[in-house]
Amino acid sequence: MKSRREGKKTFSVLIDKNKAESLDRKLQEQNKTKASWLEEKIDEELEK
Repeated sequence: MKSRREGKKTFSVLIDKNKAESLDRKLQEQNKTKASWLEEKIDEELEK
């Protein structure tokens, strides 16, 4: 398990509960995980 996490880092923030629940619903509709969605958004931002 430790070797699996060697290339990973935790990213955690507190956000408004209503926004979080809305995001959860939207991601569920799109069949995406929070991790995959966040990685897409980070990639988009880094490409700018």
